[in-house]
Amino acid sequence: MNTFVKMVAIIILVIIVLTGIFYIGGSIKSSKVANITIFIESNNESTNITNIEGNLERVPKISLPRGGNLVAPGIAVTIRQNMIPVSDWYSLPLNGTGAYNLKIGLDESFSEDKQIAVYVQVVNNRSEKMESAQKELLLKLR
Repeated sequence: MNTFVKMVAIIILVIIVLTGIFYIGGSIKSSKVANITIFIESNNESTNITNIEGNLERVPKISLPRGGNLVAPGIAVTIRQNMIPVSDWYSLPLNGTGAYNLKIGLDESFSEDKQIAVYVQVVNNRSEKMESAQKELLLKLR
């Protein structure tokens, strides 16, 4: 019985050490994230995208945001470089006039020295496009 307890303790210790090694190894590798801010003016009759800004950030690969379900009514954003998608679609709920911030994970194919095109769509509660805009940006590290 005493030997069995020692074996279980050793196995648990090995699992904890291996988990720590994999976690640290994954967080040492870095990925690029675009911090995109979209400025919206909205009233009862219309919604306008007034500006799009962005910068670049490096994060541990384990913290890289992933695209998810699109929200309606909401703001949907994707990024392309040389007409090729370098991100998934990301979405936020639309809550009227204001600045909306998104962290968008960028693919390995993204190149820091080339411009990107940020595509933004505002959709209503039936997922119909109300407004769209595109802006060319050269992302700089913060």
